[in-house]
This record gives sequence, structure tokens and C-alpha cells, in this order.
Amino acid sequence: LNQASFEDGIFVHVPKKVAVDKPILLLNFHKADSGQVIQPRVWIEAGDFAEVTFIEKVVNLSDNAYFSNEVKEIKGGKNTHIRLYTLQDEGKNAITATNTETDIQQDGKFTSVTVSLSGAMVRNNLSLNILGSNSEGNMYGLYLTNGTTHVDNHTNVDHTIPHAESNELYKGILGGKSRGVFNG
Repeated sequence: LNQASFEDGIFVHVPKKVAVDKPILLLNFHKADSGQVIQPRVWIEAGDFAEVTFIEKVVNLSDNAYFSNEVKEIKGGKNTHIRLYTLQDEGKNAITATNTETDIQQDGKFTSVTVSLSGAMVRNNLSLNILGSNSEGNMYGLYLTNGTTHVDNHTNVDHTIPHAESNELYKGILGGKSRGVFNG
């Protein structure tokens, strides 16, 4: 749906052997009309031996009900280290689905930390494709919800080659009538 409908997006390229010393902030401002569908798209490429950290945050500018269908594709080179920290604090009437897919090459390391705080329904799909030996994929999540928020965290790791590792830890604190689902 995102592929067919998105109109604009963000592309970030980190050249080979570049270590970005400060985090890159990805801000998504949502001011949607009620019933509107938003299709944000992010493409990140990092060359061999690059290192970069991203902090992603959604800033909700209305309490309208909307659907956000975000796709992030992250491609790292050999011995690339990429960190992605995501803070989800959607409007109380927002429904959001985030699909993140990453390729991890030989000697590469990818770490994702997702903190989910609010929204009517939040769905996080995280897929790691481990494509090289001596590589590492880390998936961490925390959800702190209240009211009637529903949070789904779905993870998938495809170990296509031996001598690589993946780590995963998700924790939640649910208040009120909120619900959390983890499937990995």
C-alpha cells in the first residue's frame, strides 16, 4: 500500500568510511484531517565501514483520527554500524503501522530501539535480513501505555548465513485497558 501510494519521502546516504558523530534527527509532523491516510517513506543507505545513529520522532499536531502507514528501508554495507531510536507518541485517535526492513552485511551491526507511548493502535513490524558472517542484529522495544492503546510488536530475523547473531528484548507496562502483543 505504501509503495503504491506514497508521494514523498526521505533519502539518507552515508558514504563509505564516514562516521557521523552526532545523531540524525528524523521528525515526522502529522497534521492529518480526520480519516486521512498518510504514507511516509524513509530509505537509508550506509556504505562500507560507515557509522550512523538516527533518532526518529512523530510530532502529532491534531487529535484527528488518521492512519499512518510508514515504511523504512535500511541498507548497510560491510562493517557498517547503524542505530535507530524511535519514539512513538501518536495522537490518541491515530492508527499507525510501521514497517522497517534492514539488510546487515558482513561484520555489520544494526540496533533498533522502539519506545511506544500512545495511539489508538500501534503496529510495529521489524525485519532483519542478516546477510553476512560476524554480523549482529539487535531489536529492543519498550511500550508504556494507558487508556485503550493497543500496541503490536512483530519481529522477524532471517539468518541467511552462519556465524552471525541476533538479540531481542521487548518489555511493556500496560495501564487502564491498554493491550500489548509481541510476536517474534
